[in-house]
This record gives sequence, C-alpha cells and structure tokens, in this order.
Amino acid sequence: MCKKQLNTLTDGEIGKIVKIRGEAALHRTLLAKGLFIGRRISIHAVDLNPMEDHIKVRVNGSFYSLAKEIAANIQVEVA
Repeated sequence: MCKKQLNTLTDGEIGKIVKIRGEAALHRTLLAKGLFIGRRISIHAVDLNPMEDHIKVRVNGSFYSLAKEIAANIQVEVA
C-alpha cells in the first residue's frame, strides 16, 4: 500500500484517509463533509485549469469539490 497526498491522485483512484494535517477549523470543515480518518474517498475529476484549482471527490455517496491546497492536507492510502 502506498501513501499519497489527496491532491496528487488522478481520476478514478480510490484510497482511505489515514491522516489530516492542518488547523482545527480545517478539521471541522472536513468532518462536516464526512472526510475523516478511515473513510474511503475516490477521485472523480481533477480540474487541470490553473484558474480552477479543484478536485471533485466522492465520499460516502456524496460529491464534494475541494481546493487542491486543502486536499494537500489529506493523506490517503492507495491500494
């Protein structure tokens, strides 16, 4: 198993969240979206336009758009 930052994954990759770095406010925001340690997360779209620096992810049946700078704080384990 390989550990990567969420912002480095490509379309279709699936992983399990193993670590979240950052301040408490970031943790609360991610927890409200269902992103917490042990949760499976999959990448559905990576926006390559530099002006639209977001990643579309699916967690627990819901889709979310995360800024790549926020996704960099999430470490996942990829099979």
